[in-house]
Amino acid sequence: MNENERGKYNMDCNVLLIKIMERHEITVDQMALLTGYSSSNAYKWVRGERWVPLFCWQSLYKKTRDMRILQLITGDLNVVVVNLPEPEKTSNAAAIKHMVATIRGHMEVMKPLTDIFEDGVVDGKDFQAVPQFEEAADRMVETITQAKHAIRHEFDNKNQRGR
Repeated sequence: MNENERGKYNMDCNVLLIKIMERHEITVDQMALLTGYSSSNAYKWVRGERWVPLFCWQSLYKKTRDMRILQLITGDLNVVVVNLPEPEKTSNAAAIKHMVATIRGHMEVMKPLTDIFEDGVVDGKDFQAVPQFEEAADRMVETITQAKHAIRHEFDNKNQRGR
């Protein structure tokens, strides 16, 4: 990797690191505690002055389960990986109702975003909506998959008890 590529990697990684930290409300000092590195190192990662060590990405992933970290590591943006929660955390009526309500909320967010792309052309006015659409779509896919998993787990448990 030449100096130009290294600089671009640091820039891309620090922007992603900032976005993930903002989304999950993690401060630089919390990042340092999470990874066992000093705050000064964490600030250097955020500013793009140092490479973010793999261990830090792993620690951040364990805490956040943010799929963008897996996409960074694999370099594959055409794969969707969904975290499946522990069945005992989602296999009850209250958790399933919450997921269904969350899915309905996602659908409300997606409607105006999909209307923007209705003409089939991504043009000037659409560029602002693309990041919102991607994030909303990722969250919706994750929630739907988790709900499917929880419902299937609940069904299987009841089906086995009924036999």
